[in-house]
Amino acid sequence: MPLTEDGWVSLNPDDALAKSKQKVQQLFGADTDVSSGSPMGRMAQLLTDLELENDNAAQDAYDNSFWNSATGVALDRLATQIGIQRHQAQYAQADLQITGKPGYLIPANTEFMTDNGDSFLSDLDTQIDNNGNAVVSVHSTEMAGYTNVDANTIINQANPVDEIETVTNPSAATGGADEESDYDFRNRGAINQNSPEGPTTGGIRTALINVDGVSGVTVQNNQSKETDSHGNPPNTIHIYVVGGNDIAIANKLADVLAGGATTVGKQSYDVNIFNNIVTVNFDRAVQKTISFKLDIDVTSGFDVDAVKQSVQDYLATFEMGDEIILNKLNVNLYQLIGVKKVNSIQIKYDDKDWSDSDLQLDNVSFAVTHNENIEVDIHG
Repeated sequence: MPLTEDGWVSLNPDDALAKSKQKVQQLFGADTDVSSGSPMGRMAQLLTDLELENDNAAQDAYDNSFWNSATGVALDRLATQIGIQRHQAQYAQADLQITGKPGYLIPANTEFMTDNGDSFLSDLDTQIDNNGNAVVSVHSTEMAGYTNVDANTIINQANPVDEIETVTNPSAATGGADEESDYDFRNRGAINQNSPEGPTTGGIRTALINVDGVSGVTVQNNQSKETDSHGNPPNTIHIYVVGGNDIAIANKLADVLAGGATTVGKQSYDVNIFNNIVTVNFDRAVQKTISFKLDIDVTSGFDVDAVKQSVQDYLATFEMGDEIILNKLNVNLYQLIGVKKVNSIQIKYDDKDWSDSDLQLDNVSFAVTHNENIEVDIHG
């Protein structure tokens, strides 16, 4: 049986075929021709293929019993045991500053766009005031992370009218998110098991990571009597968040913060907790997308997808304000099957050129990357 004290041991195709041939000869006689191409040989191969297929299915079922290897619905079901659910895709939201003809009514579902074609619809009927100004709340037409567009990029009318003169979003769109991947879901589950939601630094981070759309959190807890190196006042908690909806973040903070805790940040909300008003503050962190270019000598067994995943795992170890040291990535890469030699690692971000220098993040920036941002040149 493939399940042993050391875990699941997959069937060896050659050994399985030899056993199938042996069974055929036991049934039809020791002189039965089971060579490749013979009728009974083909029958033995068919039996082997079925056995290997069943073995793979059984191994998948076995792996789906464990948090670190489960996928899809099996992972969702395991997650209920620790009280979390997979984050679903979310729409991005933004406020548009519009100028135009006083009194003009901007209907709900009016479409505005970025130069890249990202589309947003207005939530409500909104009238331009007597000074020719209006603030219009909009949401993206797609549920995806890429809809969190930068400030001052939603600047076009999809169907222009003369009564609207200018359109822009003074702040970046927020809240847009892709459905949570198995990889990210597993990582979040590990965070929840290691540090449950609560008023501690780790518990606050866990609580906010559990908010739909939140992809990164840093908590600076200054419990000293002096201003810290980040400029945080004494006895304050300064929280930086990437993604998620502002109101959902504020509500979660109010739920988990200890009584009397003082938070700081430009985003400020009053939350009603059992008829008590709790003021919570936080800041929005900047998400910096890093592109990687790797040049690698490889041998048999090399998997480019494993390399890309390793790069993402490596980048996830850095917090906001850290220095991203490229040499540390070598440790991850040399653990992979088929990686013989890492010849070079280069990074690129914003409008900069490719560089092999380390990157110092500022105090309000997270670094992220995705499969499409990782280029792997292989030799061998």
